[in-house]
Amino acid sequence: MEDINDHVPIFEEASYSTEVKESMSVGSTVTTVRATDKDSGKNGEVLYTIKSQTSKPDVFRIDPKSGVISTRLKLDREAEQTHTIVVEATDQGPPAERLSASTTVTITVLDENDNYPQFSQKTYYLQVEEDIDFSRRPVVGRVAAYDEDEGLNSIIQYSLIGGNTANQFSVDEDSGDITVTKQLDHETTKTYRLVIRAQDRGSPTRSNTTQVIINLDDVNDHSPKFYSQYFQEAVAENVPVGFSIVRIQAYDSDEGENARISYALGSSPLVRLQ
Repeated sequence: MEDINDHVPIFEEASYSTEVKESMSVGSTVTTVRATDKDSGKNGEVLYTIKSQTSKPDVFRIDPKSGVISTRLKLDREAEQTHTIVVEATDQGPPAERLSASTTVTITVLDENDNYPQFSQKTYYLQVEEDIDFSRRPVVGRVAAYDEDEGLNSIIQYSLIGGNTANQFSVDEDSGDITVTKQLDHETTKTYRLVIRAQDRGSPTRSNTTQVIINLDDVNDHSPKFYSQYFQEAVAENVPVGFSIVRIQAYDSDEGENARISYALGSSPLVRLQ
């Protein structure tokens, strides 16, 4: 008796789902779908095609005979985490009589630690007064980095790895807050260049660095000092009024207006003429 193509292909699963690593190489097998047809001969022979997939351009291909789905492009979880494919199975009966069925394949891409932490700024600039009360560990700034991975691969820890030779600053490993831990002195160091690292907790870890430039604002914390504690000069008694006798000089370790000096005669010690 000649077979009549009266059976529709039936997939083994109503729908398929699988998980793959985003690091898998192009051409790797993702999953296999299978359908059977109770007819015989060509009427029972099934070929597979992908009718649609959510990714653009198409990331996956299917072997028409085996139903093996594989990658044709590199996966990127950060670009698309879940892919949905509609696969159609069609028997090979006479073209006008062919029957088909479809199923849905959901592919979830698992995260790999393939992204480096990225700071919100290439360089951070901070202004801090030199007389800031370090005993209270004041927060003077914050660095912030993000990681496009997920889970432990995206959790960031901060550390201060350069420019902190006197240990005058610290950074909170979780928040990125920068604090002052020791006395600062503008006259000793006007600018600090700190190097801070952001490192994720993935395996293997990924890290990145940024520079924090801290400029100290001068505070008027130095008194003027004379170059000499004692000035002496002889002068003739008949010099005219306004005659220059001696030049007295002082200096101030501060800067700007804080270092500008004005002179005046005080009441003591007395100038004694002989």
